[in-house]
Amino acid sequence: MTSTAEPDLAVLGAPGSATTVYGTVVLTTADLLARQERAAAAGPGATGGTVVDTLLGVLASASFALMVDVSYVGQVLSYRYCGDQARLVQVGPVGPDHVELTPLEPVGLPWAVLALVRLGPRPRGALTGPVEVAVAALERAGRLLQSGGDGAADGARSLLCAGGLDPAAAAQVAALLEGQVATWRAASGWRDPGGEQRRRTGAFLDGGPAGIVRASVVDDDGGTLRLEPATAPEAWQEILGLLPGRGDAARPGLSGLDGQPPVDMEHPAPLPSSS
Repeated sequence: MTSTAEPDLAVLGAPGSATTVYGTVVLTTADLLARQERAAAAGPGATGGTVVDTLLGVLASASFALMVDVSYVGQVLSYRYCGDQARLVQVGPVGPDHVELTPLEPVGLPWAVLALVRLGPRPRGALTGPVEVAVAALERAGRLLQSGGDGAADGARSLLCAGGLDPAAAAQVAALLEGQVATWRAASGWRDPGGEQRRRTGAFLDGGPAGIVRASVVDDDGGTLRLEPATAPEAWQEILGLLPGRGDAARPGLSGLDGQPPVDMEHPAPLPSSS
Protein backbone atom coordinates (compact mmCIF):
# COMPACT_ATOMS: atom_id res chain seq x y z
CA MET A 1 0.00 0.00 0.00
CA THR A 2 1.44 3.39 -0.98
CA SER A 3 1.19 6.32 1.41
CA THR A 4 -0.53 9.40 -0.01
CA ALA A 5 0.57 11.66 2.85
CA GLU A 6 2.61 14.74 2.10
CA PRO A 7 6.29 13.78 2.45
CA ASP A 8 8.06 15.33 5.40
CA LEU A 9 10.80 17.23 3.59
CA ALA A 10 12.59 18.00 6.83
CA VAL A 11 13.18 14.26 7.21
CA LEU A 12 12.86 12.61 3.82
CA GLY A 13 16.21 12.41 2.10
CA ALA A 14 18.05 14.76 4.43
CA PRO A 15 21.77 14.03 3.93
CA GLY A 16 23.02 11.48 6.44
CA SER A 17 19.78 11.75 8.33
CA ALA A 18 16.60 9.74 7.94
CA THR A 19 14.12 8.24 5.53
CA THR A 20 10.51 7.69 6.56
CA VAL A 21 8.57 4.63 5.46
CA TYR A 22 4.96 4.50 6.69
CA GLY A 23 5.93 6.30 9.88
CA THR A 24 9.06 4.22 10.38
CA VAL A 25 12.36 6.10 10.47
CA VAL A 26 15.79 4.73 9.57
CA LEU A 27 18.76 6.60 11.05
CA THR A 28 22.46 6.00 11.23
CA THR A 29 23.46 5.01 14.73
CA ALA A 30 25.65 8.12 15.01
CA ASP A 31 22.78 10.36 13.90
CA LEU A 32 20.42 8.84 16.46
CA LEU A 33 22.89 9.51 19.27
CA ALA A 34 23.52 13.07 18.05
CA ARG A 35 19.79 13.80 17.86
CA GLN A 36 19.24 12.42 21.36
CA GLU A 37 22.03 14.61 22.69
CA ARG A 38 20.50 17.69 21.03
CA ALA A 39 17.07 16.82 22.44
CA ALA A 40 18.53 16.44 25.92
CA ALA A 41 20.29 19.80 25.66
CA ALA A 42 17.12 21.52 24.39
CA GLY A 43 15.05 20.32 27.32
CA PRO A 44 11.39 19.28 27.64
CA GLY A 45 8.91 20.54 25.09
CA ALA A 46 11.55 21.62 22.60
CA THR A 47 10.99 18.88 20.02
CA GLY A 48 10.01 19.83 16.48
CA GLY A 49 7.18 18.57 14.36
CA THR A 50 8.88 15.97 12.17
CA VAL A 51 8.33 12.25 12.42
CA VAL A 52 11.84 11.86 13.80
CA ASP A 53 11.15 14.51 16.46
CA THR A 54 7.97 12.75 17.51
CA LEU A 55 9.65 9.35 17.87
CA LEU A 56 12.64 10.81 19.69
CA GLY A 57 10.23 12.61 22.02
CA VAL A 58 8.69 9.26 22.99
CA LEU A 59 12.14 7.83 23.70
CA ALA A 60 13.17 10.88 25.72
CA SER A 61 10.11 10.86 27.97
CA ALA A 62 9.81 7.07 28.30
CA SER A 63 8.77 5.71 31.68
CA PHE A 64 9.13 2.07 30.57
CA ALA A 65 11.91 0.25 28.75
CA LEU A 66 12.23 -3.34 27.52
CA MET A 67 15.44 -4.67 26.00
CA VAL A 68 15.50 -7.96 24.07
CA ASP A 69 18.64 -9.65 22.79
CA VAL A 70 17.94 -12.59 20.50
CA SER A 71 20.49 -14.90 18.92
CA TYR A 72 19.53 -16.92 15.87
CA VAL A 73 21.96 -19.27 14.17
CA GLY A 74 24.58 -16.93 12.70
CA GLN A 75 22.85 -13.69 13.77
CA VAL A 76 22.53 -11.70 17.00
CA LEU A 77 20.03 -8.83 17.22
CA SER A 78 19.24 -6.33 19.99
CA TYR A 79 15.90 -4.52 20.18
CA ARG A 80 14.69 -1.84 22.56
CA TYR A 81 11.10 -0.84 23.30
CA CYS A 82 10.57 2.46 25.13
CA GLY A 83 7.54 4.58 25.95
CA ASP A 84 4.57 4.67 28.27
CA GLN A 85 0.99 3.40 28.45
CA ALA A 86 -0.04 5.50 25.46
CA ARG A 87 2.94 5.30 23.08
CA LEU A 88 5.85 2.98 22.37
CA VAL A 89 8.78 3.09 19.97
CA GLN A 90 10.66 0.01 18.82
CA VAL A 91 14.38 0.59 18.15
CA GLY A 92 16.02 -2.17 16.14
CA PRO A 93 19.06 -2.75 13.93
CA VAL A 94 19.09 -2.29 10.16
CA GLY A 95 22.47 -3.47 8.94
CA PRO A 96 25.68 -2.71 10.83
CA ASP A 97 25.40 1.08 10.98
CA HIS A 98 21.69 1.95 11.03
CA VAL A 99 18.76 1.64 13.41
CA GLU A 100 15.04 1.69 12.72
CA LEU A 101 12.55 3.54 14.89
CA THR A 102 9.02 2.17 14.58
CA PRO A 103 5.91 3.37 16.45
CA LEU A 104 4.12 0.54 18.23
CA GLU A 105 0.79 0.34 19.98
CA PRO A 106 1.51 -0.68 23.60
CA VAL A 107 -1.13 -3.41 23.46
CA GLY A 108 0.86 -5.06 20.66
CA LEU A 109 4.15 -5.28 22.56
CA PRO A 110 3.83 -8.91 23.78
CA TRP A 111 3.11 -10.09 20.24
CA ALA A 112 6.01 -8.08 18.85
CA VAL A 113 8.33 -9.87 21.27
CA LEU A 114 6.69 -13.20 20.47
CA ALA A 115 7.46 -12.73 16.78
CA LEU A 116 10.98 -11.47 17.47
CA VAL A 117 11.98 -14.56 19.46
CA ARG A 118 10.09 -16.88 17.06
CA LEU A 119 8.22 -18.59 19.86
CA GLY A 120 5.70 -21.21 18.76
CA PRO A 121 4.29 -24.59 19.80
CA ARG A 122 7.00 -26.90 21.11
CA PRO A 123 6.90 -30.60 22.05
CA ARG A 124 7.89 -31.85 25.48
CA GLY A 125 11.57 -31.08 25.76
CA ALA A 126 14.58 -33.35 25.64
CA LEU A 127 15.82 -32.02 28.98
CA THR A 128 14.22 -33.96 31.84
CA GLY A 129 15.53 -31.95 34.78
CA PRO A 130 17.57 -28.88 35.74
CA VAL A 131 21.29 -28.97 34.94
CA GLU A 132 24.24 -26.60 35.28
CA VAL A 133 26.80 -26.25 32.51
CA ALA A 134 29.74 -24.02 31.68
CA VAL A 135 28.87 -21.31 29.16
CA ALA A 136 32.14 -21.87 27.27
CA ALA A 137 31.36 -25.57 26.81
CA LEU A 138 27.82 -24.76 25.67
CA GLU A 139 29.10 -22.28 23.07
CA ARG A 140 31.78 -24.64 21.74
CA ALA A 141 29.32 -27.52 21.52
CA GLY A 142 26.84 -25.33 19.65
CA ARG A 143 29.42 -24.22 17.11
CA LEU A 144 30.56 -27.79 16.58
CA LEU A 145 27.01 -28.98 15.94
CA GLN A 146 26.41 -26.13 13.50
CA SER A 147 29.48 -27.16 11.52
CA GLY A 148 27.78 -30.48 10.80
CA GLY A 149 31.07 -32.32 10.37
CA ASP A 150 31.70 -36.00 10.98
CA GLY A 151 31.63 -36.77 14.66
CA ALA A 152 30.06 -33.42 15.53
CA ALA A 153 27.40 -34.97 17.76
CA ASP A 154 29.91 -37.10 19.69
CA GLY A 155 32.27 -34.16 20.00
CA ALA A 156 29.51 -31.88 21.29
CA ARG A 157 28.50 -34.40 23.95
CA SER A 158 32.13 -34.72 25.05
CA LEU A 159 32.46 -30.96 25.35
CA LEU A 160 29.28 -30.76 27.41
CA CYS A 161 30.51 -33.54 29.71
CA ALA A 162 33.72 -31.56 30.19
CA GLY A 163 31.52 -28.56 31.01
CA GLY A 164 29.96 -30.34 33.97
CA LEU A 165 27.19 -32.57 32.59
CA ASP A 166 26.79 -36.32 32.95
CA PRO A 167 26.46 -38.31 29.68
CA ALA A 168 22.64 -38.45 29.81
CA ALA A 169 22.27 -34.71 30.41
CA ALA A 170 24.93 -33.97 27.79
CA ALA A 171 22.91 -35.88 25.20
CA GLN A 172 19.76 -33.95 26.14
CA VAL A 173 21.46 -30.54 25.93
CA ALA A 174 23.14 -31.51 22.65
CA ALA A 175 19.68 -32.26 21.22
CA LEU A 176 18.56 -28.77 22.27
CA LEU A 177 21.55 -27.16 20.60
CA GLU A 178 21.10 -29.20 17.43
CA GLY A 179 17.47 -28.14 17.04
CA GLN A 180 18.08 -24.60 18.23
CA VAL A 181 15.73 -21.91 16.90
CA ALA A 182 16.99 -19.06 19.06
CA THR A 183 18.33 -18.05 22.43
CA TRP A 184 16.95 -14.88 23.92
CA ARG A 185 17.13 -12.75 27.02
CA ALA A 186 15.05 -9.78 28.03
CA ALA A 187 15.11 -7.14 30.75
CA SER A 188 12.46 -4.53 31.52
CA GLY A 189 12.27 -1.61 33.92
CA TRP A 190 9.84 1.04 35.11
CA ARG A 191 8.66 2.83 38.26
CA ASP A 192 5.45 1.83 39.96
CA PRO A 193 2.87 4.38 41.20
CA GLY A 194 4.69 4.53 44.53
CA GLY A 195 7.94 5.52 42.84
CA GLU A 196 9.64 2.16 43.39
CA GLN A 197 11.96 0.89 40.67
CA ARG A 198 10.82 -2.37 39.11
CA ARG A 199 13.01 -4.65 37.02
CA ARG A 200 12.25 -8.04 35.52
CA THR A 201 14.35 -10.39 33.44
CA GLY A 202 13.96 -13.64 31.54
CA ALA A 203 16.07 -15.86 29.30
CA PHE A 204 15.37 -19.00 27.27
CA LEU A 205 17.09 -21.40 24.92
CA ASP A 206 14.59 -22.55 22.30
CA GLY A 207 15.58 -25.94 20.90
CA GLY A 208 12.69 -26.21 18.44
CA PRO A 209 11.77 -29.90 18.14
CA ALA A 210 13.85 -30.63 21.27
CA GLY A 211 11.77 -28.25 23.38
CA ILE A 212 12.56 -25.08 25.26
CA VAL A 213 14.48 -24.41 28.48
CA ARG A 214 14.73 -21.50 30.88
CA ALA A 215 18.29 -20.21 31.39
CA SER A 216 19.67 -18.38 34.41
CA VAL A 217 23.14 -17.39 35.55
CA VAL A 218 24.51 -19.37 38.48
CA ASP A 219 27.71 -17.54 39.42
CA ASP A 220 28.78 -13.91 39.67
CA ASP A 221 31.12 -14.05 36.67
CA GLY A 222 28.43 -15.50 34.38
CA GLY A 223 30.51 -18.56 33.55
CA THR A 224 27.86 -21.13 34.41
CA LEU A 225 24.23 -21.41 33.31
CA ARG A 226 21.40 -23.31 34.92
CA LEU A 227 19.04 -24.82 32.34
CA GLU A 228 15.55 -25.89 33.45
CA PRO A 229 12.83 -27.59 31.40
CA ALA A 230 10.06 -25.21 30.33
CA THR A 231 7.17 -25.03 27.90
CA ALA A 232 6.16 -22.53 25.24
CA PRO A 233 3.17 -21.36 27.35
CA GLU A 234 5.55 -20.74 30.26
CA ALA A 235 7.83 -18.71 27.98
CA TRP A 236 4.79 -16.70 26.85
CA GLN A 237 3.87 -16.02 30.47
CA GLU A 238 7.45 -14.88 31.04
CA ILE A 239 7.08 -12.39 28.19
CA LEU A 240 3.86 -11.06 29.73
CA GLY A 241 5.62 -10.90 33.09
CA LEU A 242 8.13 -8.44 31.68
CA LEU A 243 5.38 -5.82 31.41
CA PRO A 244 3.79 -3.72 34.16
CA GLY A 245 0.69 -5.42 35.49
CA ARG A 246 -2.54 -3.90 36.67
CA GLY A 247 -1.79 -1.80 39.75
CA ASP A 248 1.89 -1.17 38.93
CA ALA A 249 1.55 0.71 35.65
CA ALA A 250 4.39 2.93 34.55
CA ARG A 251 4.16 6.62 35.29
CA PRO A 252 5.11 9.06 32.54
CA GLY A 253 8.21 11.17 32.38
CA LEU A 254 10.50 9.42 34.85
CA SER A 255 13.56 8.78 32.69
CA GLY A 256 14.72 12.33 32.06
CA LEU A 257 15.77 13.44 28.60
CA ASP A 258 19.05 11.61 28.18
CA GLY A 259 17.67 8.73 26.11
CA GLN A 260 18.55 6.24 28.83
CA PRO A 261 16.19 3.64 30.33
CA PRO A 262 14.21 4.86 33.35
CA VAL A 263 15.82 2.40 35.78
CA ASP A 264 18.98 0.34 35.96
CA MET A 265 18.82 -1.86 32.87
CA GLU A 266 22.21 -3.56 33.12
CA HIS A 267 22.08 -6.68 30.96
CA PRO A 268 22.11 -10.09 32.58
CA ALA A 269 25.16 -12.20 31.79
CA PRO A 270 25.07 -13.27 28.15
CA LEU A 271 23.49 -16.42 26.89
CA PRO A 272 25.69 -18.56 24.68
CA SER A 273 25.96 -17.12 21.20
CA SER A 274 24.78 -19.25 18.31
CA SER A 275 26.86 -17.29 15.81
